[in-house]
Amino acid sequence: MANKGNILVVEDDLSLGFLLMELLESEGYSVKLARNGQTGLEQFKKQAFDLCILDVMLGDTDGFQVAKQIRLENTTIPFLFPHCPGFEGRSPQRLCIGSRRLHYQTL
Repeated sequence: MANKGNILVVEDDLSLGFLLMELLESEGYSVKLARNGQTGLEQFKKQAFDLCILDVMLGDTDGFQVAKQIRLENTTIPFLFPHCPGFEGRSPQRLCIGSRRLHYQTL
């Protein structure tokens, strides 16, 4: 199967990280899994990615801070922030990351 693209997954819950990785690889994507924000940033600098899937609540930082750092390196890469417990009941957030606005939305 041809590679559909490269995806960086930054997720500190290894069960979820491996599940995402397996699912995306079965669909033809190449996936790198990082267990924390620092490792995710290091991976991002080593390889070109087409999408970043970032956990909002990481042990060493949060996914939004990782996205801000990545945005300094690449102004066009899209981000996906999976839903996380603890964000229910809060109003949707508008996030400025670089010159682009991101919208937090429960799907």
